[in-house]
Amino acid sequence: SDDIAYNNHDIEDALRAKLIDLETLKEINYFKEIIIKIKDRYKNIDESLITYQMLRISISQMVNDIIITSNNNIKTKNIKNFEDIQNYKGFIISMSNKMKEDCRLIKEFLFENVYNHSKLKVKRSKVENIITKLFNYYLQNFNLLPFEWSILEKNENKHRIVCDYISGMTDRFATKLYASLYE
Repeated sequence: SDDIAYNNHDIEDALRAKLIDLETLKEINYFKEIIIKIKDRYKNIDESLITYQMLRISISQMVNDIIITSNNNIKTKNIKNFEDIQNYKGFIISMSNKMKEDCRLIKEFLFENVYNHSKLKVKRSKVENIITKLFNYYLQNFNLLPFEWSILEKNENKHRIVCDYISGMTDRFATKLYASLYE
């Protein structure tokens, strides 16, 4: 489910931010085939509608692939009850090998064309600075963490607690907190 959500939403975000376009996205056969089907069916479709339809179809295809593959796994692995599930060593709920490969290629495309895009490098550097400064701040001022976080020290080390606390922050909250501490 994470692959479905991240891959499709990151593609959508990258298209909206104009980090990529539909032509570039055709480098991935998975999306190229979907785009061709849409254009064949709707000859004069607007590009924004192609994006919407493509993502809708992509998510449906991925979900349906999991349903079909998982049902097949239940039949072929002779899963009859909860005990069979517990005793099975692999994943029963999974994508087909072809869909896993398509998702791998989508992730690879996203890393090459989106996550490492030059427009994002400056922003990433700023975000890394904010996180690092907040992390160091709370390590040095551990007593300023909310009570429910600070009492976790009985069972966890401070580094882990501070890391978990920061990872639970929204981007907006972390940015405002950083600004209140350092600006």
